[in-house]
Amino acid sequence: MSASLEQVGYLETAYRSDKPIADKVIPPKGLWELSIRKGTELPFVKPSSMISTQLALGFKPSEYLEIEDKLASGERHLYWNETILKEEKMSGWGGLYLTTSVVAKFIALYMMPFFFLFYFGLVIFSDASAQDKWEVFFNAVMFIWLPSALLWGQLVLMDKGYFTPWFLKAKKHYELNRKTGMVTLYKGNGKARFSHPFHEFDCILTSSPTPQGAMNYGLFLVHRYNGYSFGVPLHSLMPGSPLVAEYHYLWNMIQAYMDVTSPMPDILVLEEAREKDPTTKAFDDNGQRGTAFGVPAHNVKKGDLLKNPRDSHFWRNMSDDDFEQTLTAIAKNQ
Repeated sequence: MSASLEQVGYLETAYRSDKPIADKVIPPKGLWELSIRKGTELPFVKPSSMISTQLALGFKPSEYLEIEDKLASGERHLYWNETILKEEKMSGWGGLYLTTSVVAKFIALYMMPFFFLFYFGLVIFSDASAQDKWEVFFNAVMFIWLPSALLWGQLVLMDKGYFTPWFLKAKKHYELNRKTGMVTLYKGNGKARFSHPFHEFDCILTSSPTPQGAMNYGLFLVHRYNGYSFGVPLHSLMPGSPLVAEYHYLWNMIQAYMDVTSPMPDILVLEEAREKDPTTKAFDDNGQRGTAFGVPAHNVKKGDLLKNPRDSHFWRNMSDDDFEQTLTAIAKNQ
């Protein structure tokens, strides 16, 4: 790595697209790697301006505004910044708990009112004793409505950021570090399963048909030399898409992020981090944002949405409607 890049904070292990990648000399090891390598290997190239609009749509300007103050105070952090792309996932128990809480909300909010109407009719028209009527009411409230309301209430508190049980807290799944060039996959207990330089991985696009005849795609980083039975599932960064091009765009974005000779992808979640990354800041300060690494304004009918060059709050100052229109225009013109 050149001295200039080292001096601005990138480590020797940081990935550079202008540095040759070693030839593969080791065949696949193990059934998992042998199976996944039947997919299509996407090449390492000099990254371009193309982005996955499906990924970009997952974080809107209104969502940024809701947490802007907490981001500024350090109370909240985005999953993607100038140093780390971090993907987290919830445990199986956490998913079960959330599903139960959603069912509890339905019971407390919709089913119990019908029960109370039924109980009111029971009180008026039934010949049952007062004791029997009271037991029906007591059991319904204590063993159905109250537990459901508590679960629902906890879900509301968690959504507002007040209280999250320890078993619902997401754990690190994998990290990509731009400054060090390292890719780390974690175990369920939060400890690192492996950590290797980005250039030692191959990107494999997999596909499999669904019972309905559509295609499911996956995008994995597979380590070239160690024969692990695990890969880094990059496709988890965005909702599943039937468009295979979105996975090519995602791979382009990952390369742009990890390549310290290129500016970071121009998307909302990374916008406030652009001035903190040396290569990206230099690119923007030179007036190139929205040109070589953006979609030129003439490609979009609503040209005022795509300023050339883009200002520092290009995405953040948009309404959600303009944001979606801009990404739709980008998707049509990539």
